[in-house]
Amino acid sequence: MLINYIRIAIRNLQKYKFISFINLFGLTVGLTCCLLITTYIVHELSYDKYHSKANNIYRVTRQFRSAETGVVNLHLGTVAPPFGPLLQNDFKEIKTVTRLIDASPLPVKFEEKKFNERNAYFADEHLFKVFDVKVLKGDPATALAGPFSVMLSDELAKKYFGDVDPMNKVIKIDNQLSMKVTGVFKSFPSNSHMHPALMISFNTLKDSAVYGE
Repeated sequence: MLINYIRIAIRNLQKYKFISFINLFGLTVGLTCCLLITTYIVHELSYDKYHSKANNIYRVTRQFRSAETGVVNLHLGTVAPPFGPLLQNDFKEIKTVTRLIDASPLPVKFEEKKFNERNAYFADEHLFKVFDVKVLKGDPATALAGPFSVMLSDELAKKYFGDVDPMNKVIKIDNQLSMKVTGVFKSFPSNSHMHPALMISFNTLKDSAVYGE
C-alpha cells in the first residue's frame, strides 16, 4: 500500500511539475522559517542558564520613586559597590556576593600595541564562586584577589600576546597603571548577558591613585 502511494506521488510530481515545485518550495520555506524562529527563541530563553547555580543567582537593582505618589520613575540595573558586603552582612540567606563594574571603554597598551577595550570590568575574587567561568590559566581563587592584577579572555590574550604565554606579563591601563596578567579565561558564550574580555581585580580600586577606600 505504501509503495503505491509513493508511485502515485512520483507520477503527480512528474505530471504537474510547476505546481509541485511551488508546493515543495512553499513547504521548504515554511519549515525553514519555523526552524529558524524556534532556534532563535530557544537561544533567547537560554541566556545565563548555563551557570550551574543559575536558579540561585540574583542581580541587585535599584528603583527611584516619586516622593509624592510613590510611582517608580527610574529603574537602574546596578547599585553602589559598597552595598555588596553590607547586604551579605545583613541578610544571612545570601551565601556569596560578587561585584562587577563596567569600566569600558578602557585604553590598554602592551609594548607598541594599543587598543580601546569595550568589554573591560572591575571584578572581585568571588566571581568564580557565583558564575561558571572556565579558567584556562591561573588560579581562580587568587587571580583577582590582589590589587593591580588582571585576567584576560583567551581571545584578548591572543590579540595582545599571540602564541606567547601571557602569564605575569604587564600591560598598561589608561596609559599609567601597570597591571600584571594573573589568569586567562575562556570567553563567555553568546547566550550570556555580559561578555567581559578584561577583568581587573576589584581591590585595585582601593588604591588612592585609582579611586580610594
